[in-house]
Amino acid sequence: MNAFSRAAARGCPTLFRFALTITISLVCAGWSACAWADPIAIAAVKHDGPVDFKKEILPLLTKNCVACHNAKKAENSLVLETPQSILKGGDSGPAVVPSKSAESLLLKVASHQDEPLMPPADNGVGAVAFSSEQLGLLKLWIDQGAAGEVGDKASPVKWQPLPRGVNPIYAVALSPDEEYAACGRANQIFVYNLASGQTVARLTDPALIKSGLYASQGVAHADLVQSLAFSPDGNLLASGGYREVKLWRRPRDVQRAKFAGVGAEVKSLAISPDGTWAATGEVSGAIQLWKLADPKEPKTLAGHSAAVTCLQFVPGQARLVSSSLDKTIRIWNVADGAAAGQVETPSAINALAVLPGGTQIASGGADNVVRLWTVNADGSLAAGAQLPPHAQPVTALATSTAEGVSLVSASADGIARIWNVAAAQVLREMNHGAAVTALAVRPDGKQIATAGADNLVKLWNAADAQPWKAPVAPSPAPMKGDYRAQFALAGLERVQTSLAAKLEDDKKAVTDAEAKIITTSAAVTATQTAKEAAAKAKTEKAAAVKAPTDAKAAADKELAAAQAAVKEAADKAAAAKAALDKEPANAELAKANEAAQKAAAEVAKPIKDLEKKVADAAAALAKATQESTTADAGNTAAEQAAVAAVAAVKKSVTDVPLAEKALAVSQEAFKKIQAEVETGKQQVAAADKPIRGLSYSADGLLLVSASDNGLVRTWSSESGSPVETYAGHQGPVAAAAFAPDGAIVSAGADAIVWNTSSAWTLERTIGGTDNPELLADRVTALAFTPDGKLLATGSGEPSRGGELKLWNVADGSFARGIADAHSDTVFGLEFSPDGQFLASCAADRFVKVWNAATGAPARSFEGHTHHVLDVAWKADGKTLASCGADNVIKVWDFVTGDQKRTTAPFGKEVTSLGFAGATQKVVATSGDKTVRLVNTDNGASERTFAGSTDFMYSCALSPDGRVALAGGQDSVLFAWLVESGQVLKSFPPPKADDSKPAAEKPLGQTAGS
Repeated sequence: MNAFSRAAARGCPTLFRFALTITISLVCAGWSACAWADPIAIAAVKHDGPVDFKKEILPLLTKNCVACHNAKKAENSLVLETPQSILKGGDSGPAVVPSKSAESLLLKVASHQDEPLMPPADNGVGAVAFSSEQLGLLKLWIDQGAAGEVGDKASPVKWQPLPRGVNPIYAVALSPDEEYAACGRANQIFVYNLASGQTVARLTDPALIKSGLYASQGVAHADLVQSLAFSPDGNLLASGGYREVKLWRRPRDVQRAKFAGVGAEVKSLAISPDGTWAATGEVSGAIQLWKLADPKEPKTLAGHSAAVTCLQFVPGQARLVSSSLDKTIRIWNVADGAAAGQVETPSAINALAVLPGGTQIASGGADNVVRLWTVNADGSLAAGAQLPPHAQPVTALATSTAEGVSLVSASADGIARIWNVAAAQVLREMNHGAAVTALAVRPDGKQIATAGADNLVKLWNAADAQPWKAPVAPSPAPMKGDYRAQFALAGLERVQTSLAAKLEDDKKAVTDAEAKIITTSAAVTATQTAKEAAAKAKTEKAAAVKAPTDAKAAADKELAAAQAAVKEAADKAAAAKAALDKEPANAELAKANEAAQKAAAEVAKPIKDLEKKVADAAAALAKATQESTTADAGNTAAEQAAVAAVAAVKKSVTDVPLAEKALAVSQEAFKKIQAEVETGKQQVAAADKPIRGLSYSADGLLLVSASDNGLVRTWSSESGSPVETYAGHQGPVAAAAFAPDGAIVSAGADAIVWNTSSAWTLERTIGGTDNPELLADRVTALAFTPDGKLLATGSGEPSRGGELKLWNVADGSFARGIADAHSDTVFGLEFSPDGQFLASCAADRFVKVWNAATGAPARSFEGHTHHVLDVAWKADGKTLASCGADNVIKVWDFVTGDQKRTTAPFGKEVTSLGFAGATQKVVATSGDKTVRLVNTDNGASERTFAGSTDFMYSCALSPDGRVALAGGQDSVLFAWLVESGQVLKSFPPPKADDSKPAAEKPLGQTAGS
């Protein structure tokens, strides 16, 4: 009988499935049972000393078996690369039984004693059957205990550069504030700004350059990047590779320079077209001219007697134009700071604009009028035309060349106008809805930005003066205030919602526990009454058995006596007949025979009645016995119920203080989060201040704003989404502008040059490629605790064990590990929303949940039939979802430990997933080239996101569920809006001929992807 037949005979489903799979495979390959070879003799091998697995057995397996049974492919879950994986076996159990070669499946199938024969004929990988001597060596190794080691810990890994064109995306990450999107392409890590679509960084580990392994910048790991995770504050990116984790930091608010000795409060700012000079205009009327490269010793331009409201360098000329509340416009020679010309106007000037060509200047002031001035060759100014007045003072001016020479003016009346300067006509108007405080025109002239007393920035289409319609989804938040504070508040409010739900659950738990005391107490009384009744019934029914027992005994006795009499009479009748048969003519004998026969018949008459009497007595006895048995069982059940009722009371009494304690913890947590939310709201409200300055970058991709809240912010001009926030000013900021190199200069009570291209740098490395003691094999999973203080890593040597460790983020030190967390490689990790639990999943087909503080097991979920590749928590902390190589998504109830649903919307492995915000929907990636939105409540696939063309490996979602990120084999990083499915951004890989990373450019300049 072969393995297939024996499996069927024994009813062994695992081996049956294994054998059936192999049989089908062989049939499909053109094999049949009749083509299998005869058994191969196993030679008796003479060998000095133990058989060396690494040197003698592994080469045989590598040549003939490992092509199909390796850690990556693992046909039938069997890996034949190490003694440990061989002993573990596959779907049909251990491949080898130590010291028992006759019971070892590996030897049986290799020697063709059992089916399926291995290696199969026509296998396509050049594997051949073992020789008798090789089988003898394999047998000897098994009989010696099947021991050995493969790894040589003393031998360092010898690295070689990865080949060109290897660019799969195995890992992606999205910063919680949606600012940065990161992906690993082979051993490189790319970081993008999601709002602007620009490449922010291509990370470099200097040690890899120093080692000589790579000559160019832009290489992060020696091996493929397996995992990525952003810290909760978005400032730290963790990446996992072979035996190591690297932590990369992008410094915030990096100041390139600070202007030394700024005098009075700055009200205006200008940067020269060549980036050499920065001019600041102060509330005192002084103008300071600074060397932007080294702003330490300014040149003072004196002349104005009131606040300098506007400054502008004249393109192509070494001149600076200024305006002031002292009603004058002045022109200055930059070289020597000398006055070149001036003119006095009828009113205080709030705004100034030099028209293209530099021969005309527009001014706007307190008298509501926009005036034009002609600049003569000697710098003197002559009055020109006046434009029809605004209803209130003019507050801002800007120029555009989109429709010839045009001018945009804005006023405290809330209206912004686009003018045909030559005709002095209004082309279009935009109503901001509040007094306009700042104005800017994008360099291409297609967009106008206004800021108002409502503290909002609004974007307009210059062609029709209508609100700007973003070609991609607009920002989820209005253009105002402090985005960091807004983001933090949104996160706190999500936590508050979650804690509020938990608080209600805990309140209900207390109420239920208290109610249970009443119900269980009532049950005690009821069960005691029932117990007494059952005991009484037991006694009564037991006593009731005596009468039918006696009746049955009496009936049996009476029947036996009658039967004895019948037998005696029958014997006499038989004797009489026998005597008569001998002497038929004997009349006396005939008479005696007749009498004997009559007597026998007469004695037999009551037998039937007696038999019925016995049967009736037996039935009565059986009934009484059954009633007694039933009463006895009832009595036992009643006793057990009474004991259980008492135990339930004790438990319910114990449960109340436990529930009350949990409620107290929840109340305290909710009280704390309420206070934090209130503080967050106050911070958001405090940052909701007027915006005083607007300016576009040279390429028009970004808009910078300066606000009374002390912040400088950049925005995507296309979508209005926030890009970056710069904090560090000592008070309100009146003006901000881009320098030609992309840096931002801003001024108020102080003046700062901001570095917009501060690089992500390697802060520390945990582990190392030559140090297997800290991290085993590839780090395939990473997760930060919600407070960002700890980082969890998941790894493990395939088929040998799964490793789960936690590290202190502050210094990279080891915090603690969870011993024997899994028996195979860990693929997914995620902390619960409250940080109390850590969920993990692995190739051992388990999903497990651990107490994050102690490492104690909390839950274990079994049900996947193949590697579990990812796990995610729902926002309520009560539900988990997992996915795997069995092509399904499973949903688990963390509270009860039950499996709620299995969903199979994919055609291949489901490689990663994450819940979309607080919803029941998950975004999941699959090997079938799709990324889908799946409703875990009903299993429906609600959307397939467009764009992916190959095997998809990884996804990430923003905390609010607005944005989903994914990447795969085609090396394109996609970002979608989850609700609509719209492609927000796509980031293709570097060009095939790009041997060096693209130069990192600051935000505000065009940067290639």
